[in-house]
Amino acid sequence: MVKINKLGNNPSKRYFFNMADALFEVLLPARMAHPLTYAIPPELIAQAVPGKRVLVPLGRRKLIGCLYRPDHNPPPKGLKPIAEIIDPEPLLTAAQLQMITFASHYYLTPIGEVFRHFLPPGLLKSQTLSNRRLKKARVPLTSDYQFPCLTARQEAVLADIRQGKNNVLLHGVTGSGKTEIYLQLTREVTARGGSVLILLPEIGLTPQLVDRFTRALAQPLALYHSGLTAADRDREWLKVARGEVQIAIGTRSSIFLPFRNLQLIVVDEEHDTSFKQDERFCYHARDLALWRGQTEQALVVLGSATPSLESLHRARLGKLQLLELPERPSGIPLPNIQLIDRRSKASGLFSEELLEMLSENLRRKEQSLVFLNRRGYAPALFCPRCGFSPRCPGCEITLTWHKGVGKLLCHYCDHSLPYSVRCPQCQIPSLIAQGTGTERVEEELKSFFQTARIARLDRDITARKGWEQILGKMRARELDILIGTQIIAKGHDYPFITLVGILDADVALHLPDFRASERAYQLVMQVAGRAGRKDRPGKVLVQTYSPEHVALQAVLHGGKDFLERELRQREAAGYPPYRRLIQVRFSGPRLPVISAAERAAQVFKKIGDGKISLQVLGPAPCPMEKVRGAYRWHLLLKTAQFSQLHPHLTRALSELEQTHIPSSVRLLVNVDPVDLM
Repeated sequence: MVKINKLGNNPSKRYFFNMADALFEVLLPARMAHPLTYAIPPELIAQAVPGKRVLVPLGRRKLIGCLYRPDHNPPPKGLKPIAEIIDPEPLLTAAQLQMITFASHYYLTPIGEVFRHFLPPGLLKSQTLSNRRLKKARVPLTSDYQFPCLTARQEAVLADIRQGKNNVLLHGVTGSGKTEIYLQLTREVTARGGSVLILLPEIGLTPQLVDRFTRALAQPLALYHSGLTAADRDREWLKVARGEVQIAIGTRSSIFLPFRNLQLIVVDEEHDTSFKQDERFCYHARDLALWRGQTEQALVVLGSATPSLESLHRARLGKLQLLELPERPSGIPLPNIQLIDRRSKASGLFSEELLEMLSENLRRKEQSLVFLNRRGYAPALFCPRCGFSPRCPGCEITLTWHKGVGKLLCHYCDHSLPYSVRCPQCQIPSLIAQGTGTERVEEELKSFFQTARIARLDRDITARKGWEQILGKMRARELDILIGTQIIAKGHDYPFITLVGILDADVALHLPDFRASERAYQLVMQVAGRAGRKDRPGKVLVQTYSPEHVALQAVLHGGKDFLERELRQREAAGYPPYRRLIQVRFSGPRLPVISAAERAAQVFKKIGDGKISLQVLGPAPCPMEKVRGAYRWHLLLKTAQFSQLHPHLTRALSELEQTHIPSSVRLLVNVDPVDLM
């Protein structure tokens, strides 16, 4: 028989096999439901350790995979041997292999698709490991940072965290010093040899936090996000794998980094939907952080000024310890928020009140933030003569005019057309812009304030090099007005911003989503929190056509009653956090998609023979029915018995894929979806 040591983090442990039993399951980065079994050649048996990369044949190709676990089943005929064991020591830890297993099971995703996320692309394509370091250090590793004296409330929060046995939901108003709590905890953990992972929702937040942590702690750290080059991602990943750093800061994919002594995970802005991936492998980094913390015995701290209802509900159930920072340090007041009713005086982009306040701020040499959650120059073009509006042929939505690059762009599939004022339908030069984007806001503000230093930050800017310089200029007070989308809405700490203008607070209010009110409230509160963070009072002007809306009134009068109301409505309607949702989406040619969705609905309705609580909604077209040329229909499953339902779902999905889903239709399962568009 085979003697197998229990999986552990110690790579010096060895695994011994009898010759006849030298079979290993191998994970491959492909959409496979199960690992494939390969034979281990006799000369490689002593090197066969879970977590090492291997080169294996698959058809006519050779792929890089990862040793997963021994296979004790009788060897099938024609079993192929692995070609090479690449790594001298495991790259993936035992905890990561366990996480792959859990995530594949929980999110009903093929294990090969999950495995693909645990190694950076370069290590899945190349057998060599780069020993090169980054070309230059980001900041000198000497510290002149002065840890501030904590407020009594901050000290109490730290004491509660140290003494508590639960993970923490840190609910602190904007500017209340949550980052200082993270810093103190990180310093304590690294001093005793532990590692720390800090997750952020946006790439735009990383430079500020990396700078602050490096200055304060005077030690190297890893930075990991999709904006890095492939080579830099490989190197940053390897710094963690080799134990060269104790701290990593990154976006959602950082949850898969291979720390071997992880003791603290911080999820900042935990409410943010950017932590949820909605394609291929639909994981939620916040929820995986909680699972990873439990599995690896690491403390997890979720921080937010506007916690998600799911996290607040977890705290009420005793699964999280709720700690609060209700005030800013030194008694700095929260900004004064005013709703500007645009219904009776809606000419132009800017209200008189906002223009006057911007002008006053310029005179005082203070900084301003102008927020609009729409990039481009105009969301649509329209011909008043024939009614034509240019649309994306693959997504059937209007194309956004990006004046700076002279193109009409689709924000879903990136399809583009050259801009022309001539209507392609009636051939008259009559196309006019409808709506407003950040490009137009920038253009008009520069015409109003010709001597002001104005810049814009949105996805169009962050897709190019140089966006970090804009944030640096804002911090150095070399900009007077910064215009942006939700990239600038959260986490940024610029002490000289005293005015925030929100141009269209109604964008998020009327989406066909049960979370629309919650998200609108969170967004406005987050943007408003950028104002008045130092020793000068802040002012926030919110332009809206719906000033009576409950979410906007909550911004004025405090959100506690609003959140209670939302929770009551969710419970009555059977939505999260009181029921679990699973979205099953079909995409492809229209008729096969509809047929597959209808058949799936019948299969799901038979699950559990009525003994398990399951409501099947649909099938119906997605609100965005056509994206990238594929039609999309979906089912929504609601249940209060997810754990009991799970094995039935697994069997039903397997039946569907084997017998009822044609090859032209792609099936996607999204457990705990946050976006139903």
